[in-house]
Amino acid sequence: MSEGEEDGQFNEAATADQEQSALRAEKLDGVAKEIESAVAVNAALVELDFNLRVDTTPDGLLVQILDQEERPMFALGSARIDGAIQDLLNIIGMSVADLPYPLVITGHTDAVPFATRANYGNWELSADRANAARRALVSTGVAPERIARVSGVADTVPRNTEVPTAAENRRLTILLHYPEVAEKREMPAEIEGFAGNIPQR
Repeated sequence: MSEGEEDGQFNEAATADQEQSALRAEKLDGVAKEIESAVAVNAALVELDFNLRVDTTPDGLLVQILDQEERPMFALGSARIDGAIQDLLNIIGMSVADLPYPLVITGHTDAVPFATRANYGNWELSADRANAARRALVSTGVAPERIARVSGVADTVPRNTEVPTAAENRRLTILLHYPEVAEKREMPAEIEGFAGNIPQR
C-alpha cells in the first residue's frame, strides 16, 4: 500500500469518527432538551428548575440533581426517594432508557458531619442515595446491565469548592458515559472533579 493510500484511509477513518461524534452529540443534546422540557411542562416540577443541571462533558451527558437551601431533594440524613426527586428520576429514566450508553451514578454530600447514627456517616449516606437512584432508574425501564457503577463519594468532590457546606454540594449525578471513554478511564472526570467546573446556568 502506498503512502498516499494510507493517508487516504486515515482521513476516511478520521472523517467517519467525526461524523459519529457529531451524531452522538446531537442525540445527547436532544436528550438534554427532552429532560428539561419535561420538567418545564410539569407544574409540580417547574419550580425545581434550579435543582436540575444537564450538561455535556468530555465523558458524556451529565445530569445533576442538586439540593437548594429552599428546596432540598432529600430529607436530612435520609436516602429515601419520593416526591419531587422521584418525579425527576422518572423523567430522567424515561428519557435515557432507550439509549445504549452505560450509566455511572454517584452520590455526594456536603461537608457537614453526619453523626446521628453510630457507624453511619456521609460515605454511607452518599452511597445509599446513589443506590436508591439506581433502583428508581431501573424501575422506569433502564436496563440493569447498563448500570456501570454506583458509588458514594461523601464530600470529596464538592461542586462549590469555596463553600464545602453549601447545599448544592448535596447532589446526585447521573452520567451517560461514552463507551470508548469508559474503556480508557478508570474513573469518570465527573468523579475526579470536572463537575465542579461546569458553567453555572
